[in-house]
Amino acid sequence: MKRLTCGSMITRKPMPRDPFPHKIALDENMPRSHKLPLLNEAFDLKHVRDDLGLGGSGDRVIYEAAAKAGRVLITYDRTGYIRLVGTQPDAGVIRVSDITPLPQLDTELTDFFKRRPPTSLREQYVRLDENRKTSD
Repeated sequence: MKRLTCGSMITRKPMPRDPFPHKIALDENMPRSHKLPLLNEAFDLKHVRDDLGLGGSGDRVIYEAAAKAGRVLITYDRTGYIRLVGTQPDAGVIRVSDITPLPQLDTELTDFFKRRPPTSLREQYVRLDENRKTSD
């Protein structure tokens, strides 16, 4: 065992990267990213309006920007994106319920993404209900 003396440097290995490094975009109808602290801390989270400057843009523009950037798009929108998913290579769209309390939504989304590699959501439209997780 090596003894440390005064002035010795301890080097630490860098923390391993998250095995599921999702890139996520919150639609403009979603709360700002700081309102979802667990998700914001665990993943590369950007808000369409506040971080990407796409506020007021149509669904197609937002979808195409998210797809081009390889970001999974999270939305409250019930109809706008379902018709667009798979029209080009994308990272997927997740629709969440607008009645789910934010702390619960934060936990559910964080758990959801931690259990899936990014490739599993490609060109998928996933609906997360407040009580159960289903796919359309």
